[in-house]
Amino acid sequence: MKYTCNSGLVILYRDGELTIRSSNPSLKRRIVSKNNDKLYNLLNFLKTPGDKTSIMLFLNETEEKTNKIIDKLLDLGIILKDALTIEDKFFRLDRFINALPQKNYSEYTKKAANMKILILGRGNL
Repeated sequence: MKYTCNSGLVILYRDGELTIRSSNPSLKRRIVSKNNDKLYNLLNFLKTPGDKTSIMLFLNETEEKTNKIIDKLLDLGIILKDALTIEDKFFRLDRFINALPQKNYSEYTKKAANMKILILGRGNL
């Protein structure tokens, strides 16, 4: 499995402070970690998809610590499972839903599985 930085986010690093922005203003957030330099470098590293081994080598951390970091960044929606390495044909929907404030694709799919959804297209307006 490979992981990549969420392309819908803009990551700013200034004066030791890491800020995440999106086209959606309500997604702006400040990230505080033990080592903001290392986190910023990791997010830049993940602009090109990488697997756990490459992330572990980049961070120079144990497998357990690397797994915790990856899980936390996945939960925050800052990184995503790389769409080219997963079987989910709805990966674009996954990225769209995760870009919405306080929404999570896995929770969305659980709710959507129990609903009937009709999408009407109006064509080119």
